[in-house]
Amino acid sequence: MVETLIIMLVTLLLLFGLLQVSHAFAGREILRHSAARAARARTVGFNYWMCEKVMRVAAIPTAGKMIEPQVQGHFDSALANAVANKKGGGLWDWSLGSIPISERGQLEAARIPDYLGSENNERAEYILDYEEWDNIHAAGLGGGTASPTADENTLTVTVRQKYPLSIFVRMLNDWVGYIAGGTKGKEELSLEGSFNIESHYPLYLNDENF
Repeated sequence: MVETLIIMLVTLLLLFGLLQVSHAFAGREILRHSAARAARARTVGFNYWMCEKVMRVAAIPTAGKMIEPQVQGHFDSALANAVANKKGGGLWDWSLGSIPISERGQLEAARIPDYLGSENNERAEYILDYEEWDNIHAAGLGGGTASPTADENTLTVTVRQKYPLSIFVRMLNDWVGYIAGGTKGKEELSLEGSFNIESHYPLYLNDENF
């Protein structure tokens, strides 16, 4: 019995550790995509606020729960109708050939253009907001947040996010920390994605670091 519990504990730690690593790698790729979208917006001359919005929208997959607009529950009417009217192989064939689009996804897609067109942060928060957007920050977009680079003709944008660890990985981190030096382990990771692009806008714009 004791041996079984130990094996299960080790197996769960390995499983959740691998899941955490896979989520972290996926999050880093999303941040790289976010940095690329923001860099592209910056290099054609958009101001800091516009680049900030582009960066946030591109990072939606890692932004956590949508808190504005508030959506109560979720119901997929197409799936419910298929389950009620199709049987066996017909339902399986339908599921393989269908492209599911949730009502929440449609709402998000409709709100994104309005969010990108918002004039300030106060207005934007009433259109679309996510719980982790405040933990996602970019450097290199202007507005006093420039990233140093050796090549003045190259624009470098870096997007960073604090990524919380799962309970099992956090416990393992704590144990290692206590064993190594009697300190508590970290409860989050610092994910980062960067992108370099040729800097066009200084050739025809002077944004005065705005």
